[in-house]
Amino acid sequence: SMPTGTEITAAAIDSTSGNDLSCSVAAGASAKIPNTLVPINYPVALKDCAAGDSVRLEVKTPKTGTVTAFTAVIP
Repeated sequence: SMPTGTEITAAAIDSTSGNDLSCSVAAGASAKIPNTLVPINYPVALKDCAAGDSVRLEVKTPKTGTVTAFTAVIP
């Protein structure tokens, strides 16, 4: 479950500096989530990313400020 005010943040990590592209988040960089007891989908659009770049998602609870993070490498 996620209480009202939970924050989701997405950040692109450009790990492929040699390809003349700059991996970034095009849409879905952050949002506050309403109270929910069920899983949600949170789409994140990336721009100019290549295999080897990453996206990091962080979920922060409003009351305690606890942060849960996950980083995925683009295959």
